[in-house]
Amino acid sequence: MIDRPRTSDDDASRPPLTGRQKALLAAVLAAALVVRVAFAVALPQLDSHPDAASYDRMALQLVQGQGYDYNDKRFLVLPVLPLSLAATFGLLGHVHVAFHILEAVLGVLACLVTFLIGLRLWRFRVATLAAAAVAVHPVLGYICGYINTEAFLVLLVPLAALAALPALTRRGIAAPAIAGLVLGVAALTKAVALLGAPLLPLFYLARHDLPVARRLAGALLYGVCIALVLSPWVLRNYLLTGHVFLSCQTGYILYHGNDLPTAGSLGKTARQESWERLRQVLLDAGVTRGDELGVNRALTRAALRGFREQPLSHLALVARKWGRLWYKTEEGRGVEPFLFALHYTAILLACVGCWDAWRRRAPGPLLLGVWILVFWFAHGFFVAIARLSVPMLPLLALLASAGLFALLPDEQPKPAP
Repeated sequence: MIDRPRTSDDDASRPPLTGRQKALLAAVLAAALVVRVAFAVALPQLDSHPDAASYDRMALQLVQGQGYDYNDKRFLVLPVLPLSLAATFGLLGHVHVAFHILEAVLGVLACLVTFLIGLRLWRFRVATLAAAAVAVHPVLGYICGYINTEAFLVLLVPLAALAALPALTRRGIAAPAIAGLVLGVAALTKAVALLGAPLLPLFYLARHDLPVARRLAGALLYGVCIALVLSPWVLRNYLLTGHVFLSCQTGYILYHGNDLPTAGSLGKTARQESWERLRQVLLDAGVTRGDELGVNRALTRAALRGFREQPLSHLALVARKWGRLWYKTEEGRGVEPFLFALHYTAILLACVGCWDAWRRRAPGPLLLGVWILVFWFAHGFFVAIARLSVPMLPLLALLASAGLFALLPDEQPKPAP
C-alpha cells in the first residue's frame, strides 16, 4: 500500500503502533542520539566560532550576575539561547559538552516530532523515513557541535507545526492556542520563526466547516498566545528604551545579507570587508555603536537605499541567495556539492509530495509546503547559508518522504479515514 496524505485528523482512525514499529522508532531515535552526541563530543573547536564565543561570554556574565550583554549590546540577541546556556553553566559549570548534549537531546526530540507529524498526516512508512532522514542528516548533527540557535529551532518549528495541524480539521480552538504559545517561544529564540505566524490563521480562516465567528475566535486566540509569550521581552525593551520592539537585529541582517561587494556572504574575509563599510555607514549617519536602536535604523535604511539605487543588482543577489540557502557554508567548505545534491533532490521530491497533497485536498501537507516556501522566499532578502535552513529540514524531510512514496508503483491505496 502506498502512503497517501490523510484528509482527516481523527486519532481514533490510526491504529496503535505494533511492537515491531515501536522497535523501529526506538532504533531511529537511538541513531539520532548517537549521531548528535558524536558531533557534540568530536567538534569542540567549533565553540571558537565568533557567535558561539559571544554567547559563551554572555552566559558567563548572566551566571555571574553581570547583566544581559552580548558584545556590549543588550537588545540584539533574544533570550531563549542565552538563558538556556546560562542555566546549563549554572547547574553543571562552564562545560560546553554538557550544553551540546542538551542540543543533542533537542535534536532527538525533533526526530520524534517529525515522526508524529508524519504519522498524523500520512502513515507509518512516511513518518519513519522522514524521522530517519532527520536522525542521520549531517547538518542536523553538526549544529550539536557548537552553541547556536538553530539547535533549538529545529525542534520548536516542527513542534509548532505539530500543534497547529489539529486546527485544520478539528472543531476546538485549543490547537491554535498551543501553536501560538510554541511559536512564541520559537520567536524568542530567533525572530525569523515569526515568518510562519500568518500561515495558520490563513489556513484556519479558509475552513468552510466552521462558523465565521469560530474561525475568527481561533485566529485571534492564536495571535493573543503569541503576543503573551513575546510581551515580557517586549515590555523589558520598552522599559529600558521607551520603544516597542522585539530585537535590534533586523538592520544587521538586512545590511550584511544585501551587501553587494561581498554578495551577502558570511565568510571570514567577506565579514571583515562588510564590517568596514558598516562602520562608514554609521559614521555617515552620525550614529555611535552604543546606540543600538539608532544603529538598527541606520543599517535598515542603508539596506533599503541600496535596493532603491541598484534594484536589478539586488534582485540578482536575491535570486542567488534563494539558490544557495540549501547548500552554501560560511567558509565554502567541501561539503557544498553534497548538500546541494541532497537538498535539491529532497526539494524535487517534496514538490511531488505537495502535488499529491493538492490533488487529495489534504491541508496539513500543504501548510508544511507553504511554510517552507515563505521561509525560503524571505531568506532571499536576509542572509542565506545552509545552517539557516535547519528549521525547515524536518518539514522538507516529511514532504520529500511523502513524494518518494507517491512515485512508487501505485497499489490500490487504503482509503484515508
